[in-house]
Amino acid sequence: MLNNPNQTGNKTQGLFGLGSQLSDAQTVVLPVPWDVTASGKRGSAGAPGQILYRSSEIDIGNPIIPEFWETGIYMAPIDSDWQSKNQVLGQQVAAYIQGLEQGDHAIDESLTQAVDAQSDALAKWLGREMQILDEAKKSIIVLGGDHSISRGPISHVAQQTDALGVLQIDAHMDLRSAYQGFRSSHASVMYELITQIDHLSLVQVGGRDYCPEEDALRHAYPGRIFWHLDQGLAAEQFEGVSWAQQCEKMIAQLPQDVYVSIDIDGLSPQYAPQTGTPVPGGLTYQQVIYLLHKLLKSGRNIRGSDLVEVAGEKAGIDALVGAFLLFQLALVQYGSQQRLGLV
Repeated sequence: MLNNPNQTGNKTQGLFGLGSQLSDAQTVVLPVPWDVTASGKRGSAGAPGQILYRSSEIDIGNPIIPEFWETGIYMAPIDSDWQSKNQVLGQQVAAYIQGLEQGDHAIDESLTQAVDAQSDALAKWLGREMQILDEAKKSIIVLGGDHSISRGPISHVAQQTDALGVLQIDAHMDLRSAYQGFRSSHASVMYELITQIDHLSLVQVGGRDYCPEEDALRHAYPGRIFWHLDQGLAAEQFEGVSWAQQCEKMIAQLPQDVYVSIDIDGLSPQYAPQTGTPVPGGLTYQQVIYLLHKLLKSGRNIRGSDLVEVAGEKAGIDALVGAFLLFQLALVQYGSQQRLGLV
């Protein structure tokens, strides 16, 4: 039996203090403690643990599916092997990146190849874990970690459909062919996906920090990469275009099957001041929630989702905001998959 959500949240009773178990939870969160290639401030590998801890502070009533909490929301244990690999490789990469930032432009091929190999193994591991949960008819959300972890889940979901659109909320485009020598960098994850999966498209929302290479790639994939830059969105709003109208345009560019990927730095830094690569500007929390709810109401099939780049700091609001976003992701994804009969 689930814990009473009207009482004080119990931090020893799992995600949102509900006491959900894997066997009876219809939503499962897969934590991924991986931020090896973080090029700004590291720490997102610790986010799953901090979000789990802060999640019991949330009152989980909502007007969309009031009984949602009764379906159970469970976070799987954090994998200690990946946690250990992240710590060992992360220390090596941090020293290497520091050298690059000090003007040493020599690529350490042995290190970058080792990291890429482990990232490939991580993507395959996530695919296997998701397949097991698919067969058990669970709604799956992947919780990072840095954005590189999205490759495995998106690739897995793409195998299940003829056309998959990724709705990416992010300050960055992640469209570099490689970054700092890493093919598997958090800054190149969407490049790998768009160039390797022909039936994939990207609708990128909130971007405001990108390089010329990424802009060129956008033009090289007309009809498959759609940008809704933060500056352009703000300018339209200043001139009278509503957020509702902008969301309708974004959703119209998505196919029927959708994967949602939220990098928390897509929001204004006031919501996530400790994220690794904060950028001025950005979306409000309510704008993101409105977009997610509008996506659900559109009838799109939300086949999977992830939340990444939340800081693993114990202090501050980052993990708390991450917990709120995680609940909203779980809510809209469950609503969509329930309609499809997938859960």
